Amino acid sequence: MSAVAESAAAAATAAATEDEGGTQAGTVAATDDLSDGEREHAAMERAKARAPALEDLVENMFEKIGAAMQGEMMAVGEDFKMLENLNRMTSDKYADMRHRAADLNGNLEELNTKYDRLQPYLQEIDQIDESLTELERAALRLDAYSKRLEGKFKELSKR
Repeated sequence: MSAVAESAAAAATAAATEDEGGTQAGTVAATDDLSDGEREHAAMERAKARAPALEDLVENMFEKIGAAMQGEMMAVGEDFKMLENLNRMTSDKYADMRHRAADLNGNLEELNTKYDRLQPYLQEIDQIDESLTELERAALRLDAYSKRLEGKFKELSKR
């Protein structure tokens, strides 16, 4: 028997002895009139009677500890599987984001190229706008001048 099993057996024997409480006290009182050899023999008989039950208890204890350890190992394994799935999903998400960023970058470069090609036309439009603004001012001045001339002509015609 291993040291763990022996200590478990000793603990179980102590527990059994405590459980018997009054019965053992009565037995000890009854064995006071027995010799040391007889007392030793009686104690051995009691230990032999408890030994199969104790062995069963120890075996049951080890089975339950083993089952608990297997349960813990399964839980840890499931945790690792979950973490693996989370890592895979995160990796896939970042790969998708990387592809989208690359697509956006390509679209941005394309738009910049188109803007650069349109730049001369935009400058020409700005120049035409400036010319139209000057033409409008000139037309307004001409209109004002023609109104003054008309006014003078009407004044001279009345005379």
